[in-house]
Amino acid sequence: MEFEAKKVLIAGGSGLIGYSAAQVFIEKGAFVTSLCLPVGEENKKYFEGMDLVETDLFESTDEELEDIFTLADYDLFVYAVSPDFREVVTAPAKDYFDLRLRDLTKRILTLVKKVGIKRAVVVSGYLLHFDEQPGTNAILSSTHPYVNALAMQEAEAISLKDENFDVVFARIPLVFGSLPFEASKWKEFLLDKLQNGAAVLCPRGGSNMVSARAAGEGVYACSVNGKSGKKYLIGNSKVSYFDMMSAMFGTIGDKRKIIPAANWVITSLLTGFKLYLKANKKDLGLDLTKVGTQILDKNLYYDCAEDEAELNYEELGLKTDTDVLLCIKQMMRYCYPDKFDENGNLLAK
Repeated sequence: MEFEAKKVLIAGGSGLIGYSAAQVFIEKGAFVTSLCLPVGEENKKYFEGMDLVETDLFESTDEELEDIFTLADYDLFVYAVSPDFREVVTAPAKDYFDLRLRDLTKRILTLVKKVGIKRAVVVSGYLLHFDEQPGTNAILSSTHPYVNALAMQEAEAISLKDENFDVVFARIPLVFGSLPFEASKWKEFLLDKLQNGAAVLCPRGGSNMVSARAAGEGVYACSVNGKSGKKYLIGNSKVSYFDMMSAMFGTIGDKRKIIPAANWVITSLLTGFKLYLKANKKDLGLDLTKVGTQILDKNLYYDCAEDEAELNYEELGLKTDTDVLLCIKQMMRYCYPDKFDENGNLLAK
């Protein structure tokens, strides 16, 4: 074991990845402080076992943040603050994601380093792995504001790395799970929008996917055995979008047929949505006219066995995530509780 954190500060501790990572660190015996936006009095019971500091990183002054960062003698900082790529934002999306990924990361990590915390784990995105492959010419980061902002976030973080400050990256794919105090983002951004129609169209590609628990374990493994400056792929389950959506809709008793659609069909639908957003001065972090061809119609799979070996998953007692579909089904029960009885069985219509 290379580094065992005793006191951990997690920014974004009320988000799915940050909250899951906090649970893992607590189980491993660490003292954890969760730094997040206000969660409401009724939800503070879900943060038992950790300290909770509620603040807005954008609104807080540097002096206020330095005070928070020195509340305890923290030896590890986890940065799990990230806007959701599915989120509809005020146009242009580039400004929104640059501010929340590149600029905020640089500011926060600079302060973390200044107060003397020696090690940071930054949660990043798996799409950068494919953007860096030979022959791709960084097509994803040059096309999609969200991916470009992720690349700049990593660059800013690496620029702060030195012999006194480690920075390790956990590149995490599509995450599935539920928070006890908040509905899954998948419900808002996808499921509720596909409740009508005789069938459900889905892209023909696929992606690595990961449960929230496994994402949290990946962050923990990076904190213990990750090498400074290195970017580790998390989540070894490879799932097609057809299987993902079949699990989603099948769990809630939706009998509609799931149809893998040709890329031109998906692109036409997404282009129409982009025009609607543009008319309302809204935007997304992914270019909807190109996301089909570059992402959704491809099998963006990777093998992270080497990364898991380097992070010493076995020594740490961590599992490689093997049943994401089961996690998706469990998530659906949280998303639509009215469709299930108290034992989790689907109610008859």
